[in-house]
Amino acid sequence: MNLPTADIVDKVQAAGTYSGRDTDKFKACGLTTAPPIAVRAPLVAECAAHIECRLAGRIEAGDHTIFMGTAVAASCDEGAVKDGYLDIDAVSPLLHLGGTRYATPVRMDR
Repeated sequence: MNLPTADIVDKVQAAGTYSGRDTDKFKACGLTTAPPIAVRAPLVAECAAHIECRLAGRIEAGDHTIFMGTAVAASCDEGAVKDGYLDIDAVSPLLHLGGTRYATPVRMDR
């Protein structure tokens, strides 16, 4: 799993329009691969954090498949974590709400 940031929302949206079976999403969306720690799949270099998982199971849910994974490695950009938490002010993580709708979290303890 790659944690994208708000500054690459256009690339994230574009990646969702391609099938990885038919298209090199990295090339089509202008993204860069980064080497993983524990799995074979490449990481997205432009993302602020990564959680590498091994497939633990899958559930068919209508026209979707829900994949479950076991985390085997994690990494993040320097400065992405502050006091043990993701620094949302520094990172501005992108949350996909569905379709073309996205949001970023807001801290309540400012």
